Amino acid sequence: MFLSQPTTNPILEELLKQARNHKMTPKERVLQRVSFAYGNLAIDHPEITREMVEEADRELHPEDYPPND
Repeated sequence: MFLSQPTTNPILEELLKQARNHKMTPKERVLQRVSFAYGNLAIDHPEITREMVEEADRELHPEDYPPND
């Protein structure tokens, strides 16, 4: 028995194509790094807040934050 090839949604296919070619901005990289760290920490440490992770990230990577941000 052969399985038929699933049809791909053309809108989804176009969005994936755009995402493949997207170059992350420095701000997007910071947001992604904080999100990744928070997501991993929050599993075992529910007392950790996103704000705590952002504060730690600012201390570890001050060059990624503008003075007034």
